[in-house]
Amino acid sequence: MDTSLEPAADETARLRRCLNDLVSIMALPAVGAGGEPPHIVGTLLDALLGMLRLAFVFVRLNDPEGGRSIEMARVAKSLPGPIGTREIREAIGSSTGDAPLNWPADARVVIGDFDLSVASAPLGLNEIGIVVAGSHRLDFPGEIERLLLNVAANQAAVGLQQARLLSEQTRRANESERESRLILDSIPGLVALLSPTGYVDIVNRPLLEYFGQTLEELRQWGTNGTVHPEDLPHVVEVFTRSITSGTPYEIVQRLRRADGIYRWIQNSGFPFRDVTGQIARWCVLLTDIDDRKRAEEALLKRERELRLLVETIPALMWRGTPEGELDYLNERAVEYLGHSAESLSGGRWLDLVHPDHRDATVRRWLHSATTGSSYDDIYKLRRADGQYRWIHSVGEPFYDAEGRIAHWYGLIIDIDDLKRTEEALRDRERESRLIVDSIPGLVAALTPAGELDGVNNRVVEYCGRPLEELRHWATNDTLHPEDRSRVIQLFAALITSGLPSEWESRVRRFDG
Repeated sequence: MDTSLEPAADETARLRRCLNDLVSIMALPAVGAGGEPPHIVGTLLDALLGMLRLAFVFVRLNDPEGGRSIEMARVAKSLPGPIGTREIREAIGSSTGDAPLNWPADARVVIGDFDLSVASAPLGLNEIGIVVAGSHRLDFPGEIERLLLNVAANQAAVGLQQARLLSEQTRRANESERESRLILDSIPGLVALLSPTGYVDIVNRPLLEYFGQTLEELRQWGTNGTVHPEDLPHVVEVFTRSITSGTPYEIVQRLRRADGIYRWIQNSGFPFRDVTGQIARWCVLLTDIDDRKRAEEALLKRERELRLLVETIPALMWRGTPEGELDYLNERAVEYLGHSAESLSGGRWLDLVHPDHRDATVRRWLHSATTGSSYDDIYKLRRADGQYRWIHSVGEPFYDAEGRIAHWYGLIIDIDDLKRTEEALRDRERESRLIVDSIPGLVAALTPAGELDGVNNRVVEYCGRPLEELRHWATNDTLHPEDRSRVIQLFAALITSGLPSEWESRVRRFDG
């Protein structure tokens, strides 16, 4: 699997959570419509506490008539002890000042034994109040958390103003819609929001540009060729079932891009539910995976070709893990050994090694597996018919892009016939040597070029010289000085003609 896709997956999940939270926040005005301010504030507190995983969330709501302010808070279980609204208000005031209008956007607050990061956002233009969120995390608030906190405050302000002035509520709702559209258009992905019945309500600008269609045309996706004809029945079936059941869906399909080319798309749909559990909207995220899909298909093709090549090579092939465990044998190796790779895993392949060679084989393999050096060993291995045969096993490590051993690849070569031939040749050489040494005379063997290749023991004993000295007979004192030049000439003529010859000369015996 291509590990470069992991950051994109994390970003997709991050965007999904953001959209989910944004849609939940945008439902706050509807939840509080027609309710009293404490009810609206309570909904805001509950939403933010869970959504942002806060230690506490605090709201101060001003009285437009100049009366006493309303203060409410929610405290998570991560902040134990008798901590309530008053304690939170006093802690914030102690750290940032008593005037809520002057509270900074970000600060540190100590509550009990806890040092918390806090972020504040005004409700409206501070004339309504302020919301303060506290977290145990040092890096709070992050960019999205700041965004969610601000949007939540704005949405809550819309609900509160609805109870005060209907026209103000309408203005805030329109502003919120504009911000939501801006957020959707700024998301680096293809995003659509659907109604609970699956009707396409909103799509972001990147999606319109990708397909080169208007919103009205995209609403006809099932009949206008946007979906590849071969994929359409499956897409309609999965989409309809998901909309009916209210469960998320994920489809890999081909969609027609603006240039008319069908490309592979990952179509993911997620339902957003309101506080009553009813689906408020569907969020659809379309991800172009065409390049990845084609790369995967090419990789699968190469893997099939490689496996075919491995299985057709007239050799016994094996593969090992980076730790040295056997994990693959080609068919020829399975037939030769009478075992599959699975049956020989966990070091059980050593049971096939001849007991006399097993310890040395283990040492040599462990040395290669731990050092990464090439593996080269000769030992006896039990074949499927139960016969131990000489084999030559070689292996090389295969490294990944990071320079780590990904696998070991190797060959097993049956050299039993060669071994037996070598042993037979050595036996014949020993027999020949025995015959030559038993001849009652001085015998020497020469190469075609005339070099002394060997002598029997009687020559060595007679001359009192080892074979290496006897090879220099033409330059040392092995021959009588008066005979040396004549013998050299006769010897040269013999080698040149290749005809039998004989001559007499004086040779220095061991006694001088």
